[in-house]
Amino acid sequence: MNTEAQAAAPNDWGRVEYRIKPITRYVVTRYEEGPDGKSGSVTERGTYDNADIAWEVGYAMCKLDHERMGYPLDDMRVRYPVHPNDTTQEA
Repeated sequence: MNTEAQAAAPNDWGRVEYRIKPITRYVVTRYEEGPDGKSGSVTERGTYDNADIAWEVGYAMCKLDHERMGYPLDDMRVRYPVHPNDTTQEA
């Protein structure tokens, strides 16, 4: 814009800039497979800003399901969540 056009502009709003920045969120999901092993579903159980909180929520939900199902503690039909920051286990 030239100086005359700038002077003619009724409002000088200054400058504006938009940027896109990445963010990290943690989503707790629950996968359920039917007894036949052929049917299954995934549901979202919540989104969290913090990996620790997401892990605590996911662990507590899994523990409740485990107790409700009545399976033994070492039963492989129940898979507890791995902490997002734990690099020693498969996620």
